[in-house]
Amino acid sequence: MLRTSLSLSAWLGVPFAISGIRIKRPKPGLKPQHLTALLAAAEITHAEVKGAAIGSTEVAFMPGSPRPGKYSFDVSRGGGSAGSAMLILQTLLPALAKCGARSNLRIAGGTHVPWSPPFHFIDRSFLYSLSKMGLRTTLDLKRWGFYPKGGGEIEAEILPEELAPVELIDRGKLLGLKIISAVANLPGHIARRQADAALSVIRAHGLDAEIELLRADSMGQGTFIYVDAEFENIKTGFSALGERGKRAEIVGIEAGKSFIDYIDSKGCVEKHLADQLLLYMALSGGRCALNVQEITSHLITNAWVIRQFLPGVVINISGQEKRAGTVEVIPEGS
Repeated sequence: MLRTSLSLSAWLGVPFAISGIRIKRPKPGLKPQHLTALLAAAEITHAEVKGAAIGSTEVAFMPGSPRPGKYSFDVSRGGGSAGSAMLILQTLLPALAKCGARSNLRIAGGTHVPWSPPFHFIDRSFLYSLSKMGLRTTLDLKRWGFYPKGGGEIEAEILPEELAPVELIDRGKLLGLKIISAVANLPGHIARRQADAALSVIRAHGLDAEIELLRADSMGQGTFIYVDAEFENIKTGFSALGERGKRAEIVGIEAGKSFIDYIDSKGCVEKHLADQLLLYMALSGGRCALNVQEITSHLITNAWVIRQFLPGVVINISGQEKRAGTVEVIPEGS
């Protein structure tokens, strides 16, 4: 809710206040990645901010106009090291895309960490889908950042563009399938075992994939696997992270099964991607439609937040939560 509110507030120039931030969590309030996103959005928009502190459960944000430029942000300055750099990028991207001139972003933090989209998903799926809406962003992974050490680094170049509406209804034929398996400061056989396990799941369903094994440049240890799927009309991906005590085969099977679940759903837009695209659909000014793998609580929540900022935009979500469905966005006045 906070990240979507920041994005919309920065784009629209509309102030907002939010309370009860993560109030039901064991450690309520802002964490380092939330604080970094808040302060970064404030810097880009010359905003006045209240409640900008670790643990704060209330925030007020009063933006000016977003400004293009070269920016650098580091999650560790907010008291953490592995907070998600990718979520910060997603928070800032809409405002910088509207600025009217090229912007460059450097963000340090976690690039492949739990509870957030990994770099590969943002680069290969999210940004590809946004390119269909006219938004041009290039992304470069300078250093991988795993939990708990973090220390990853990404660089992004964002070109100003007008958003266009999009329809993603039919994914089309499968054109290519690749398994990317990586380890950082761990034996290389772990990457191979992850990849082989994912491949066995995929082959059991009559498909095949090429394998790419990587040694990740990172401050800490970590493992990652990504099933990269390219269809005629969409690119999407399915990932899993290793952790201490978790066998490499389990990591690979998780990613492989996530891909098969998507294939079996007949949906076009992967369940995590759906809520990430919704904001851009609402800002595009045109009719948009998605056929989604699964209606998630994040999708429903994001629709609610968007309606608070854009009450004239109609967002229709058809279907039951945790099942496949459709999303339609109708601009104000249509």
